[in-house]
Amino acid sequence: MVKRLGPTVSTLILLLGANTWSQERPTFSFLATAKNGEAINPPSASIDAVPGDIITVEAYVRCWSNGRSTAVPIGQPSTPTLAGYNFAIDYASLFNEVSGNVLPVNYANTTALCQCELPAQTCPDNFANAFVTTTRSDFVFAGRIAPVGVATRRCNYRISSAHCSATCITLQSQCPPRTPFYCGTVRLQVSGDAAGTFNVCFDSGAEAGNPLTRLIAPRVPPQEPPRIEPLDLECLTINVPVDNCPGTLVGSDPPSQSIDAREPSLLDDATPIGTDVVTLTFPEGDYSCLKQSSFSTDVTPPGDAPFVEAVAANPNHTTVEVFLSGPLPAGKWTRITHEDGTPSSVRLGYLPLDVNGDSMSNAADLLRLMDCLESKASCTLSEADLDRSGSIGVMDIARGVDLHNGAGAFAPWGGASLPPSPP
Repeated sequence: MVKRLGPTVSTLILLLGANTWSQERPTFSFLATAKNGEAINPPSASIDAVPGDIITVEAYVRCWSNGRSTAVPIGQPSTPTLAGYNFAIDYASLFNEVSGNVLPVNYANTTALCQCELPAQTCPDNFANAFVTTTRSDFVFAGRIAPVGVATRRCNYRISSAHCSATCITLQSQCPPRTPFYCGTVRLQVSGDAAGTFNVCFDSGAEAGNPLTRLIAPRVPPQEPPRIEPLDLECLTINVPVDNCPGTLVGSDPPSQSIDAREPSLLDDATPIGTDVVTLTFPEGDYSCLKQSSFSTDVTPPGDAPFVEAVAANPNHTTVEVFLSGPLPAGKWTRITHEDGTPSSVRLGYLPLDVNGDSMSNAADLLRLMDCLESKASCTLSEADLDRSGSIGVMDIARGVDLHNGAGAFAPWGGASLPPSPP
């Protein structure tokens, strides 16, 4: 719906002057200009992305002649020209409250090694991913001598132009039109565990009394370079789907790489039984976004794998219960993989009678079971409670013989083995 102004307001606009009413303040903006090397036309202040995407972000400035120079006393007219600029990224804005980050590409191997330029710390520069292309026709000082500086050894990356003499003062930027002028580029990468909204903003703080993000008017000796004020700062919004629920598996119950040695069915009923609920552990966070499609399963040797039928995840808890469509298949490794973000897996083995966990079922396992009964070895229920009675006892010796030789509904497991665990 469009509101129409009445005669009184229209008259007021004419009296004040349209330029006064619609005047836009000097503005720095972050815009996305490419994703994974593909140009975004026109550049956008909001972009959708997924983990792993590389976003080319460019800084632009516009409308600086609508501000006023701090060198001009208040009350006197001022139409400042631009003689320099500085901007920095708000480091905190590269993270969000959901998960992950959108740090500069190769940040871990460069800036992170500097620990944000603590005293006596050195690290490689990251100029491949933070730079100014001064040859561009839309560069704010195009055609003029304007040295630039890029600092990538600080967490907040800083890009600036030198405080120029009259030889590099650029033309005035009137608004309207709202022509943006290019000032610098930073390439950001969406982390593998990223989810939610990231608002990448300029750093509005100050250092040694000077704002980290500022526009600079021509120097008026002997004063310090004056600023152009007021200055608006516009952020870039990067939206990563929350239904992608990232996180790295750090544990499970049963434990990853463990082997279940218990009977695969009842002695008189060949219907498979066994583990069909697995508890997965993630780092601290909210994993209520996990769902069935967040996981995949496969088995080694290849065959039919039980799939994830349901997920029970509690907000702000690190454990998640995964319900499988059937029990883990005997004689195989089952791998459960969390697919969101950077994939991570647990691997659960099932080999009846493999009491000692060496991926082979043989007489040595019966000897190990004897040690368990005589307290010469510490054994878990999944290793030694072969008849699934809930305790380890002499009946498990008899069940071990049945499993080894193949009694009742049991196939003979003596001599069976598991292949190496999948990666």
